[in-house]
Formats: sequence, C-alpha cells, structure tokens
Amino acid sequence: MPHTRALGRAVGFKEPLRLYAARRGAREAIDARTTSAVRNRAMGHRRADIFDRHYTNQVVAADAVSAFLGTPSQDWIIRAATHISMTKDPHAQASVRKPLARDLAADPQVASLQRTVKERRQVLLAKYISLQQARVATADPLVIGYIEVQKEHAAMQAKRRREIHAERWRAWFNDIGTRAIQR
Repeated sequence: MPHTRALGRAVGFKEPLRLYAARRGAREAIDARTTSAVRNRAMGHRRADIFDRHYTNQVVAADAVSAFLGTPSQDWIIRAATHISMTKDPHAQASVRKPLARDLAADPQVASLQRTVKERRQVLLAKYISLQQARVATADPLVIGYIEVQKEHAAMQAKRRREIHAERWRAWFNDIGTRAIQR
C-alpha cells in the first residue's frame, strides 16, 4: 500500500513498511499476553500451525552465551537483535534529494527522446504554425507520431525519476555506516 510505504520512508526505515510488519508486531503483543486460542482467533487463523510456521521468529530468543557462562541474561540485546529490521535510524532522512531536470538530461535514453520530441515539434510548427492548430488535425500521422513520442518521453522521465530516487535512497543507507564512523 502506498501510504504505508510513505510512512516507513518518513520515519526512516530502510525497507518499505508493509502491513505484514504491523500484523507481526500485533501478533507478538497478543502472543505474550493471551492463550493460543485467543491469539488464533484475533489473528484470524484456523489452525495453530499457521502461527507457528509463519509468525514464529526463526531466531532463538534466548541468551545462550549468558546461560553457558552463568551470567545474568541480557534480554535487551536479544530483543534488539531479533527486531533489527524494524529499528529506526535516528539520522535517517525522511526523503532524498529529488531528481532534477539535469539529472534526467544526463540519461541517454531521456536525452534521445527529448531531441526527437523537439525535432517533431519543429516539423509540426513548420506545417501548422502552432501546436494548437496541429492538435486539431488528429488524423495527421505527424501529429499522432508527435503525441506518441511525447507520451513515451514522459513515461521514460517518470521511470528514470523513480530509478534515480531509489538509487539515492539505497546509496544513503549504504553510506550511513561510513558517515556514522566519521562523526
């Protein structure tokens, strides 16, 4: 869902927030306080094995090292380690810099389509004097070709804008460790 992805990005999660994460969190809260019958009913499961197969954490939530050494357990470390994917980076950006026109112009496909749009526009202006007059002549193959190239250019720009944004988002999280060390 787009609003949950936007929420996850706004609070600084690296991965997009999905409803499954909220459901899993609710499951953990219910599991700690109720019986398995109540848990299954609240989660909408018909059988207990659904819960055991899909919601039980694969990481053992026990401090085996402390048990072996005979020292007090440090449960906070276990909780932090098993929920590491849901921790928020306090330095995370709510957003990365949006792709600008010059970022898109650097892409060869976008630049090629931009040139094609300009060339076809010049041809239409030479024939019809204005684009408004050209659009009235919808049966003209030049007009049809111009509109198709314009749509293709807009679609390519939107695609590259999303790709650049995703690259910047990944790069920010990949470099966060280096920036934290430099602080």
